[in-house]
Amino acid sequence: MKKILNIAIALGIFSSLLMNVACSQESKTQTTDKVLNKEAATALVYNVEQILPTDEGKAINFTFSDNGKSSSYEELTKGKVVLLNFWGTWCPPCRREIPDLIETYNDFKDQGVVVIGIAMERDEKQASKIVNDFAIKNKLNYVNFPSRAVAEAYGTKFSTISAVPTTYIIDRNGNVVEMLVGMRDKAAFSNAIKKYL
Repeated sequence: MKKILNIAIALGIFSSLLMNVACSQESKTQTTDKVLNKEAATALVYNVEQILPTDEGKAINFTFSDNGKSSSYEELTKGKVVLLNFWGTWCPPCRREIPDLIETYNDFKDQGVVVIGIAMERDEKQASKIVNDFAIKNKLNYVNFPSRAVAEAYGTKFSTISAVPTTYIIDRNGNVVEMLVGMRDKAAFSNAIKKYL
């Protein structure tokens, strides 16, 4: 009996360690300046309207509305290096990674770097509200789109996003050049970005 209990405890500890690295996904221009220069107290959360076709190897393009004006991922990121972070408010490693994403964005935004979050919320009907409230509370200073559809499009085109956080690095030409699975710190993000500046 003690042996079974010890095995169960060891498995529990091992599972906890895995959760610290990544969370499993079992449940399925002027616009640029305006969107990226808003105060952190105002959440930069937008809903994806439509996913658009893109060329092989290129980042997924999609449209969204910014104060009634239609815009796109492509317009938002043209000529910039992008950290595209897939995450969830329910994911502890994702939440721990956010201060590093904020600092990374602050350090590199003047060098043409954009951080964009794609929130993969479990409650899709409430996703916008959940992410908006989280963004305000945690002072996220980068744009976020609650969208499982964008995550699924990346999974189909590149590699299934089986755990979050997962971050894609996209170069200035819109090419997906790296995929980082699991929680990273500011140094890891900085090292990835510097290769493409």
